[in-house]
Amino acid sequence: MKSKIFAVAKREFLENVRSKAFLISLVLTPAIMIGFGLLPSFFVSKAETNTIILGIVDETNWLTEKLSERLNEKYKLPSEQPNYFLRIFRNGDFQTLLNNADALALKEEIEGVFIFPNTIESDSTIEYRSIHPGNIHLVNRFEKTIQEILREERMRRANVSDEEIKKFSQTLEINPIKISTEGEEKKIDFKTQFFSSYIFVMLMLMLILTSGQMLVRSVVEEKSNRIVEILLSSCSASDLMNGKILGLSGLGITQIFLWVLIGISAVPSFAVLLFSTNGIWFLPMYFILGYLMYAAIFVGIGSLVNTEQEAQQITTYVSLILVFPIVLSINAFENPNDSLFQILSFFPLMTPTMIALRISVQMPSTFEIIATLLLLFATMVTLMWTAGKIFRIGILSTGKRMTMKELWEYLKTH
Repeated sequence: MKSKIFAVAKREFLENVRSKAFLISLVLTPAIMIGFGLLPSFFVSKAETNTIILGIVDETNWLTEKLSERLNEKYKLPSEQPNYFLRIFRNGDFQTLLNNADALALKEEIEGVFIFPNTIESDSTIEYRSIHPGNIHLVNRFEKTIQEILREERMRRANVSDEEIKKFSQTLEINPIKISTEGEEKKIDFKTQFFSSYIFVMLMLMLILTSGQMLVRSVVEEKSNRIVEILLSSCSASDLMNGKILGLSGLGITQIFLWVLIGISAVPSFAVLLFSTNGIWFLPMYFILGYLMYAAIFVGIGSLVNTEQEAQQITTYVSLILVFPIVLSINAFENPNDSLFQILSFFPLMTPTMIALRISVQMPSTFEIIATLLLLFATMVTLMWTAGKIFRIGILSTGKRMTMKELWEYLKTH
């Protein structure tokens, strides 16, 4: 029988590319992913518009005045009004002042209360009390400013002149330079390197999740409505499976291509960011092998289950493995040659994403590149071969789902 792989692939591609779901996901998916990536930093960096009132219980009797002056110098609203107003609690014993301040904080008349104890110069510890103590932005600003004041005050008491204090208080700026054994030097930018890796990982994640889900849904639907029996009368199970993978892979690649095109059109620097990634020429190999490996897993799962609910339950666990390296992305970026990340790079389900996170900072050794590519290729071939066997038996099975023991016995004997 003549191979029908391309006929099946064409059918899968055209059927899905014309669907409303594809057109909606073309815009909605990158918008959601960009939103998840940028919104947290947007809200953190968003300028405040109203003066924040903070209570102060100051046992030192000197720190609050200096703090107020320093805050007014450093932090102002867009309207040039002070960013912070300090309300000092005086005239009473410590516990009374604390109770009064807490009461106003609970009524939300003030944002919170800073407690400056007499021992602050020796143990450098203060307390911040609020019903919103998680305002890291505010706490970091106060912590940094109070540290500056305490450091300067200690130097004054040690008879250091104002000129010397100013010299010692200058902030340090570090310019990271990447060097190589070939003697090359290159100024690097953390954000550029991180986001170039992050873009690759997110593109792969989106391609696998969207195409993988479509692959599973397509197999389950055709299996439940018996269309698969008609299809198998005109082509082999192998042609059907490979055609589905090829067609939906083409659909996914088309989707990625359009996303990249939209990104470059909207933000031209996106192209520079994308193509300046270190080791950019290795990433497509990991991308393709990784995608085919996950496609084999999804098609194997889809041919075994009878409903979309069952498929979703199982594919969720596979997706979590794919997402796991993103949790480690900051640490992998800071220490790309850490033994943990080297070991995880040899775990095929994580190889593409782990290598992508590491390669933009430090090119792994030639041995690691060759070994991980060979391992990924061998895993992909093995899973494709296994998925083909499962697909042949699973696609025509209805009713009770095969147990793992029955599946293992079948794979051993066929």
